[in-house]
Amino acid sequence: GFGESERFCYGEVCCGEIMMSRFFSEFWDEVKSLLTFLKNPHQNFNRTYSFFEKQKTITALFLLEVAFTFLLVLPLTYFINKVYHIRYIDELANFSILEIILLGVFIIPFIEEIFFRLPLKYKRNYLFKFFDLFSKNRFFERFWNSNYRFFFYFSVITFGLLHATNYDNKITFSFIFVSFFITLSQLSGGMVMGYLRLKFGFIWGYIYHIIWNFVFLVGSYLLYHNTTIIDFKTNDTTIKLDYLSAVDGQTYISKNIKNDTIYEFKITNSEFQYLLDEVAPEYHSDEVHLINLDIKSKKGVHRREVFKILKHKIQID
Repeated sequence: GFGESERFCYGEVCCGEIMMSRFFSEFWDEVKSLLTFLKNPHQNFNRTYSFFEKQKTITALFLLEVAFTFLLVLPLTYFINKVYHIRYIDELANFSILEIILLGVFIIPFIEEIFFRLPLKYKRNYLFKFFDLFSKNRFFERFWNSNYRFFFYFSVITFGLLHATNYDNKITFSFIFVSFFITLSQLSGGMVMGYLRLKFGFIWGYIYHIIWNFVFLVGSYLLYHNTTIIDFKTNDTTIKLDYLSAVDGQTYISKNIKNDTIYEFKITNSEFQYLLDEVAPEYHSDEVHLINLDIKSKKGVHRREVFKILKHKIQID
């Protein structure tokens, strides 16, 4: 037979396997429920769900979307950017991290949920209810119910493609086509949050939206804030350039430039284009990050030499 320690370890292994098996079984059940709903979207969730059921569903769908994002969305976006060169606009770049959280985690998601998810139930679709005041036999309610799949996916697609405005590319047929791929994360999010809104209520779709934006905005900040992009050193010259994910203090600029030769150039909390205007004003960059820059050179370094170093690391047109 097993000794005490062997029985304990064996029990731990069995318990762990059972828990993992149960987790994957419940996870797959939640995925199947979502897929069943997406085949035929509807408003008819008539039973009450416990808090435990709600948090279990939200956890499973969050993990599903994370896997979808890392396994498909990010690699696909990387590939598209290589062949098409999408120009992202970071509208929150000039805000502090606290302002980014307030706007990007709470305020903007609330506005989006009001516009795109609240009206998914006819009871809260005040536009159609207003029209029905002047119709016979509640025509608009019947039209809404009989064409519900269209209205649900119209909400998903408009929510997703709204985020194509985060890019500064010209509106062309090719960009419209590409938009469906670069907004895949928002399209999938629209389906998941629409499902949660209809199954559990408006507040739960909003809570999911808060969790998603918080994890990825704060995660991006922690990963990329104060990231060193250029650290160039010779016996005479040092050039250090850091990316910022949010405003970090006051903007400060100090420079000692004579006859196109830079002896000292220090920037904090400034746009990259300001630096480019100094070293090569005829060029433009789509780089959206704020930067910290520190250039020191005893004998001086020519603007064009600095530009060559920048261009080696950063996309410049």
